[in-house]
Amino acid sequence: MNSYRAAEKKLAKAQRKLARIIPRSHNGQKQKRRIRKVPQRIATIRLNHLHPITHGESKNHALIVTLDLDIVNMSAWTRGTVDSPGTQGRQKSALNKEILDQGWGECKRQIAYKGLWRGVMVLLAPSRGIFQPGMLAVRP
Repeated sequence: MNSYRAAEKKLAKAQRKLARIIPRSHNGQKQKRRIRKVPQRIATIRLNHLHPITHGESKNHALIVTLDLDIVNMSAWTRGTVDSPGTQGRQKSALNKEILDQGWGECKRQIAYKGLWRGVMVLLAPSRGIFQPGMLAVRP
């Protein structure tokens, strides 16, 4: 599912069109409304994709174990330091878009609340370090 990638060209085209319109005109206001609808549409597509998946998982399983991924750190910018600046910024930017476009955090949230509804045990496994039995934490 790449809802952002699919709408990225449409968003860029709408923004270019806005740049050519006279500022604070009626047509400019209409174009701004069109631009504001694009992220809402992306979010709706993402949710409509995740709901059936999480519904099926919570309906068919008594135990769901997910990785407790730190999405913010995974999609962090590669700025580096003054002495050793970050490299491969363009590749990292593309990877960040893909990570954020998948909606992993929303998927985890939906599995948690749907698991509570159905009495499914949802466990979050740590994403770092060596896995040990005592490291699992139950979170709603």
